[in-house]
Amino acid sequence: MGGDWYARITPEAMFEVAKPTRTTGIGIDQIPEYIRFSKELSGNDLGKLGNVESLPSLEEISNYIADNQLGISQNLFQNAKELLEENKVQEAWLILLSMQKID
Repeated sequence: MGGDWYARITPEAMFEVAKPTRTTGIGIDQIPEYIRFSKELSGNDLGKLGNVESLPSLEEISNYIADNQLGISQNLFQNAKELLEENKVQEAWLILLSMQKID
């Protein structure tokens, strides 16, 4: 770290953010505000979301809702956070974007 600062790294503190090799991700600024300013998602979660090349299409979102029987009573932010921890970023996006269609 530098100077008088040291850190003890544990496996729980480590995470992976995939880096696109040929393209640039959408960036955090392109994440819809209801997701970007949610209290449930961390900066690391937002970094993973902002690293995708493009957002899922409306058709992909509709199909995901139909296939997974999502409802407004579910804690979709928590579900998305768990998927991000498993590096299932595309599925996390589908859950988060489905919130607009369910409401």
